[in-house]
Amino acid sequence: MLTEKSLIVDSITIHYAEGPSNDLPLVMIHGMTGYWKYFVPMMPSLALRSHIFAPDLRGHGASSRTPGAYSLADDERDLIAFLRAKANKPALLVGHSYGAIIATATAASVPQLVRAVVAVDPPLPLLTKQGSWLANAIFPYFRALYSLLSQDHTDADRMVKLAKLLPDADALTLHQRLQQFKRFDPERLLWSIERRVEAGRTVETLVSGITCPLLLIQCNPALGGVLDDTTACRTAELLSNCIHLYRSDAGHDIPQQQPTALAKMVTDFLELL
Repeated sequence: MLTEKSLIVDSITIHYAEGPSNDLPLVMIHGMTGYWKYFVPMMPSLALRSHIFAPDLRGHGASSRTPGAYSLADDERDLIAFLRAKANKPALLVGHSYGAIIATATAASVPQLVRAVVAVDPPLPLLTKQGSWLANAIFPYFRALYSLLSQDHTDADRMVKLAKLLPDADALTLHQRLQQFKRFDPERLLWSIERRVEAGRTVETLVSGITCPLLLIQCNPALGGVLDDTTACRTAELLSNCIHLYRSDAGHDIPQQQPTALAKMVTDFLELL
């Protein structure tokens, strides 16, 4: 059902997976440290009515590593070039975590290329003055992961250290994470920790210019969600056509933990377009 391909964008290779041809282009954008296979559990049902594309962000998966160029603006330019090259009409963007911020920024920059956005638990508090709670939760993990990935360890050593970083992960998940991190440039973590990714953007500047429908899916912070009530409500207020959906039963990893439910949210949203 899926074919892996590559696209050259300004001398950068963007690796992606593509589903069977269908009417609506649907581009799935993973979060920090991920790659396209993160969305595999959701893809079968979405492919029934959509033409799926799932790119690896630069520095992730099989896409090019670009030391010194890992900002939100860089990722946004890549996605815009990808849409112009591959989407034959305005696309639905489904972004998870940091990928949701990229999708939102792209919808604001090139509204003519975006039909709608599904933003799944984006870490928008990092763009606010009140977001220190999220930085304090995420960045220590990023620092520890950077230390692990930037040093020359054997796979066995990395498995031991990963088990300490992810104490709730089972053996299969740890092996999946190890393979995922092998395809990831740890410099991206430094850009996040040093706040060079967002480069001064705020929630207000991020969503300014968005005219398309947007489904904002907020997961439960008590289960690991990264979007608090205040930031979620403020974001929804700033958008002229936004559905804010709160999932009390889901944590941040909803694409992996509840793929069927998330795919249904996306298809239900498509019915409204």
